[in-house]
Amino acid sequence: MNFNVPQYIEVEDKIAFQLTIKQLAWLALAGIALFFLWQIGIAALIVIGIPVVLLALAFAFYKPAGMTFLQFVKNGIFYLFKPKILTWHREAKNQIKRTPRKLTDSKRKASINRYVKEKTLKSSGSLADLLDKNSKI
Repeated sequence: MNFNVPQYIEVEDKIAFQLTIKQLAWLALAGIALFFLWQIGIAALIVIGIPVVLLALAFAFYKPAGMTFLQFVKNGIFYLFKPKILTWHREAKNQIKRTPRKLTDSKRKASINRYVKEKTLKSSGSLADLLDKNSKI
């Protein structure tokens, strides 16, 4: 059986005037708030109405960092009031402090020779290349 799979599931449906239902709801809430402010008086409409309209427009249309403004505000509030626990900075328990051991001259030279040999083998493509170059390894 073949089924039709929707392709654009992240895009919200446009309801009216090329607006989504969320955008229409925010604008309707702002309109209702403005109506009640107008009933109180023209001074309340001007003083309180302008921030209400700006907030409604921000909640309806502004998308900082690709998320809705409501989600952005919610994340900001959670950031302010949740405890900041940094779990990646845990201290190690019973950590043993090691002191570097002192090498004798013969062991130091052997260690340096081993290091040079390993570096030379890694830098050359193969052992055959190394031997073709008449190396003293």
